[in-house]
Amino acid sequence: MEDIRTRIELVKGLKEDIFKLLAKRDDGIDVSTKSSFNDLVTNLDKEIEEFIKNKILEKFPDDSVIGEEFGESDGSSKYKWFIDPIDGTVNFVNGIPLYSSSIGLVENDEIVGGVIFFNLDKKMYWAIKGEGAYRDEEKIITKGKDNLKDCMVIIGISSKKSILEETLNTIRKTYDKVRGFRNFGACTASLLFVATGIMDGYWYPGNYVHDFCAGAIIAKEAGATITNETGEGFVKPFKNSVFATNGSVHKDFVNMINEAIK
Repeated sequence: MEDIRTRIELVKGLKEDIFKLLAKRDDGIDVSTKSSFNDLVTNLDKEIEEFIKNKILEKFPDDSVIGEEFGESDGSSKYKWFIDPIDGTVNFVNGIPLYSSSIGLVENDEIVGGVIFFNLDKKMYWAIKGEGAYRDEEKIITKGKDNLKDCMVIIGISSKKSILEETLNTIRKTYDKVRGFRNFGACTASLLFVATGIMDGYWYPGNYVHDFCAGAIIAKEAGATITNETGEGFVKPFKNSVFATNGSVHKDFVNMINEAIK
């Protein structure tokens, strides 16, 4: 466990640097597209990922680092890092303050730690397996409602057309079963809102590991329930769909979505 703590402390120590890099948006950014016109990447995505990767490998050269922009640097140790330098790039480009830098740590296919630098409140959210979740040094505990009808839930909207159609059909079939739906355009923001009790549930089909890795451990350590679409647990969450709830409504929420998809 000390190896995990040491690694997470290294990343926590990057807080000031990461927020300074994110603030460079105000100086202007270069924007290009990846897989489609609405799949964006900026020069700062690349700069932040490279900065984090270099800091990690400088201290832990045998670790593997998998980034959204530059792919995998394969190492020989049991630790893998998943970096999303700017989760919510479209928000970032358009000046919507819901974006963050997200770094998750995996040991033998189990997520064991994570750190998120959240632009909205300029706070650092972090967690280590079995040791709770924190906003800077303040412990956070999820809370929420017991009845799905009273719940505000987040539905992630994918840029992939095939997934989008399924998602929109699901919303049509379930809009009257909850108090309301929201979409924030960023997986990490959504998971943090569940972790802190602002929202009661979150579903996003089509996630990549770097999207949810850090947010999932933070939400889980805050008391949220995290599974995939079949209800399988958190240990190996390398599936496409991620469900996160306050715990009380988890079974009902997953069942509601799965029934709508059929």
